[in-house]
This record gives sequence, C-alpha cells and structure tokens, in this order.
Amino acid sequence: MKHLLAARDVCEAEAWASRLVRLGGPRDAAQAADAFLAAVDRFPENDLIPLLEVVAAHGGHAEGAKLYAWVTEKGLADNSRLDEIRMQELVGEVLITLARLEFSAAIPLIADTAFECQKWQLQYDAVLGLLHLDCAEYQDRIIRGIQACYGHSIFPEAMPALVCKVIDKDVQAQMLHELYELGTFCSLDCNSGIVEGFARSGAAGRPYFKAALYDPFWECDEGGTGTLWASYQGLDLQGLTFAEIIYDLHAMTDPAQRRHVTSLLVALLKQRAHDVTGTHIENFLELHRLLDDDSLHQELREVQQELCEAQRLIELRMRLLVMDPSSDPAVISGYSERF
Repeated sequence: MKHLLAARDVCEAEAWASRLVRLGGPRDAAQAADAFLAAVDRFPENDLIPLLEVVAAHGGHAEGAKLYAWVTEKGLADNSRLDEIRMQELVGEVLITLARLEFSAAIPLIADTAFECQKWQLQYDAVLGLLHLDCAEYQDRIIRGIQACYGHSIFPEAMPALVCKVIDKDVQAQMLHELYELGTFCSLDCNSGIVEGFARSGAAGRPYFKAALYDPFWECDEGGTGTLWASYQGLDLQGLTFAEIIYDLHAMTDPAQRRHVTSLLVALLKQRAHDVTGTHIENFLELHRLLDDDSLHQELREVQQELCEAQRLIELRMRLLVMDPSSDPAVISGYSERF
C-alpha cells in the first residue's frame, strides 16, 4: 500500500493497485478508503480511482459506510443539487464501488440514479453499478428503461446492458433480438452497452454477441467509443477464445468482414497483452503457441506489422510470468504442468 500511496502518476498508481487487488486484503482496503477521502479534494480524479479498485476488491461495510457518507454529502441523494455536483466521474466511480461492495444502504440511491438521473456520467456509472447487484425488485424499471431506447439513434449508452438482469427468459429473449435490431442503426457512440448486455446474458446472448462482434458496422474494434472494451470483456463472459475467433476467421469469405475481424483480432490481442487482472480462458503460453504460426501470419499479411507487435507483447508477458509466477498467479495457472 505504501507504494500505491507514493505513486507519482496514475500509471504507477494503477500498477500498484492491480497488485493489491490480486494480493491484498481488508487492511489495504481500509487504508485505501481513508487515503481516498483524505485526498479527494486535492488530487486529480483519475489519480484516485485506483484506490477505489482496492476498496472494491477487499473492502466491507466500514469502507462502504465511509464512501456512502461522502456521496450523500456531495448531494447525489438530493435531486435539486445534481447541477451542483463536482467531480461527477469520481462520484460515479464511488457508486460502482458501493455496488461491488453490495452496501445495502446505497442500493436505492444507485437504482434511482440509474433510472432517473439526467446527468450522463452519473447515470452511466449507476447502471454499471446495478450489473453487480440483485435487480429482482427493479424488473419493471429495467424493462421500461431499455424499451425507452428503442427507435432512437442516441440514448443512455449503458442502459441496454441491463438486459442481462431481466429475469423472465421469454421477455429477455425478445429484448435481446430488439436490441440487436437497435444496434444495426443506432449511433456507434451508444452501442457498447448493447454489446455488454449480449455478453452478460449467457447462452441467450451468445449468438447476438458474436454477430455484433463480427459485423463491420458495429465497429467493435474501435476503442474511442468503449465498444472495444465491452467486446474484450465479453470474451471471458461468453467463453469466447482467440482460437475460436481465428477458426471463425478462416471460414469467412466476405472481404469486408475478413478485414474487420482481422483488425478486431489484433485489437483484442493488444487488450489482452496489457491486461493484468483476472483469470482468462487462454493463458499467455497458449496464446504464444496460437500466434506462432507462419500460415496465420501469411493469411493476415495485410496487418502483419500490427499482428507482430501484438505477438511480441504476448511473448513478453509469457516470459515475465515464467520468470516470476508470483507476479500474476491467476494467469500463470497451469504453467507448472507444462514446463
């Protein structure tokens, strides 16, 4: 924790926070919550978000109570004061943290913000918070919120992600179909929530997730709108491997689709190479072996430079993990049996 607190910039802070998320504990969460509240008015918002990651990973009721008191003091519980709220991005991140902690006192506030707030950032983050919670009592509000997006090019971006929380499977199936239709014409600034909704909807969402992923119109390879990140997260949520993407690519005959999926493959590989969180279906050794294929490079020669760059990043991660397995025990899982 001392390294995180002494970090000179957000890059250092994110690196130390990632380590604490994997290897830390409740004491780190308590220190991170106190450090956040002590520094919140003195440091840039982005510098403080890594502290919240540690709180969310290891915190409990005590940390939730402190953060909830800070949020309500900022005026989020009073609709008449929404225009006065400063640091809306940071307030939104605290809402997500409270949801991840399942801090019960905050749940009604998170729901009201998700369904009623007109401030884009706050509403967006509140919806993401609901993804971590039991939403059984909010079924009507979820359905109305998603249906309000239909027919519009621009709508609350995250709202469609809540389709994964619809309990009635028949209703969910219909809404998944309707959301796919919406995604075929809506603004690309708004489709990341639809992609995330598909990814989080299990087997029912899988065909829509893959269809969106492979359709050039959806631009799932573009990082500027958040769609690439939603697509990357969806890989693990849907159990979709890079090996399967490459297999599907081999079978594609439409030139435009092949170009798109080739670009998507490289973009997703780069995301994976920079990801230091979580456990993934394919470890870095498997990815190295998958990419160490001359025929693949020949087939994808139009992106040869970008593919080689992604491959070098994957190889670097593999070497680092073999040298020091403790640096990422989740991802190194299974290596000892291979070497």
